[in-house]
This record gives sequence, C-alpha cells and structure tokens, in this order.
Amino acid sequence: MHYGRGALNKYNYACTAAACLAYMLLKQQDSVGLITFDSDVRQVVPNRSALTHIDAIVKAMDVSKPREKTDPEKILRRVTETVHGRSLIMFFSDLLVERPQLLRGLEMLQHRRHDVMVFHVLDDDELVFPFTGTTRFEGMEELPNLTCDPRALRDGYLEALEEYLVEVRRGCVNQGIDYSLVKTSDYLDAVLSKLLHHRMDIRPTAKARTNA
Repeated sequence: MHYGRGALNKYNYACTAAACLAYMLLKQQDSVGLITFDSDVRQVVPNRSALTHIDAIVKAMDVSKPREKTDPEKILRRVTETVHGRSLIMFFSDLLVERPQLLRGLEMLQHRRHDVMVFHVLDDDELVFPFTGTTRFEGMEELPNLTCDPRALRDGYLEALEEYLVEVRRGCVNQGIDYSLVKTSDYLDAVLSKLLHHRMDIRPTAKARTNA
C-alpha cells in the first residue's frame, strides 16, 4: 500500500477516500467507526456520530502505516467480532493477498448480513506495467527482489493481473458485495460522486427486496 509515484501513494489515497466518506456520513449524523490493520488489527476507533469524531478517525489512519503481511481472513474475522449489529462496512485495500482467504473473509461479513463495499485501490503502474530498461522490483511482503528487463515480463504480468482482477471482481459480485476498482490517478471527487450515484440507484431495489 506504500507504492506510488504520483501525488498520493495507495495508502494515502485510501485514507483520503475513507476520511471523505466518514465526514459525509458524520455530517448526516450517522455513526462511524474505523479499524486499521496489516497482519493484525492496529487501531480500533469506536462508532460515534459527533462531527468532531472525524479527528479521531484521521489520527488513527495517520499512525497506522501498513508494515507487515496481511491475512485477510484473520482480519475480517476480527471485524465480524468487533462490529455488532448490521452495518455498512467499507473495505479499502490493494487486495494483494491470497484470494481464497480474502473471499472467505468477505463471506463471513456477508453471513452477518453486513452491507459490504470493497474499494480496490491500485496504482496505474500496477495496471499498465509501463517499465522499460533494467529494473529492480522489490518483492512484495515475503517475496524476493528481482532485477530484470521488464519487457520480458509485461505480457505474462498483464495476463496474470487480468485473471486476478476477474477472480476478485467475480468473487465479490457472487457474494452480493459492491466492488469498485479505483486508480490512484482517478480524481477523488469523481470517484466519490460515482459511488454516491450508484448507491442511490440501487437503494430502490434494496427497498423492494426488503418489502418483499
């Protein structure tokens, strides 16, 4: 989540988006809480509805820099134990984890009847692989570093990436989870506006299902 060559790396972009959404919810007097994590839960900010609660949320994100390998199934199990009552859960991550564990963790949230939204935050470099010339790639989490000509890897990388994106998106959709792929080059106001319009569009459908 620290990767990024633009104005915001993935972690800062995710934190900014989360803070904006938290502020909007607090403005309408909804209760908002926060859980930050890497290999374990790092910060837990209880639900509050006061607008000043945004200070605690932003501070918790500021001190919770990701630094270790993430076990999504373990973390999301902790979330189900921490969040009581049916809630809207917004999950911000680059999802560069074991997919079976991720999908099992999300499934646990669905079994608790939470409304789950996944914000899949990736840098443009990860999506288009623009590198040329001899490049040293740092291994993600426990993987070794690699120095090579990236042009020899590009086709295989993009093929594997597409397979990964399709599997994650399909896994979310099959569980009724709202999935959004977000690039750090996307203007945040446009991302949030699209999200809000989408949620407004599906609200009548959800209401009809509840009445049925």
